[in-house]
Amino acid sequence: MPNSKNLDPGPSRTRTQRTSVSCKCTTVVVGAILALLAYAVFVKIAWEFYWNMREPHDWMYSDKTAEEVRDWSAVVRPLVDRNQKFDITATVWARKPHQYRESYGLTKDQPLEEPIFSGVVFRGVTFMDEHVHAKVNLSIPLKTL
Repeated sequence: MPNSKNLDPGPSRTRTQRTSVSCKCTTVVVGAILALLAYAVFVKIAWEFYWNMREPHDWMYSDKTAEEVRDWSAVVRPLVDRNQKFDITATVWARKPHQYRESYGLTKDQPLEEPIFSGVVFRGVTFMDEHVHAKVNLSIPLKTL
């Protein structure tokens, strides 16, 4: 069959799809902006959660004077703020020996304790004070050990 026509064009070229550089840059920039926006929203939500846990009644705080407050039940304030001075006291208790328990008619289940030290350890401290130290005269009776 020499008269037949060969309709086979041979191997075809494969076309490569080329995307423009500007399209790639635009996609990267838009993706980066969306990632930054998502990060900013996450940080804002985390910050609000942190402040809500730290000061849950912040909206009820009042910086008014006593004369300006009309309803004291709607005002929430800490008992001690950062600048208010206060004293810290300490009491150390020790159990009396068994012979004292018998003289008071107490059983082993009823401890008889007495304070061996009670007093003011710090005077005029605030929450802003750090590394405050004090020395206390304390003698622990060895009979109870």
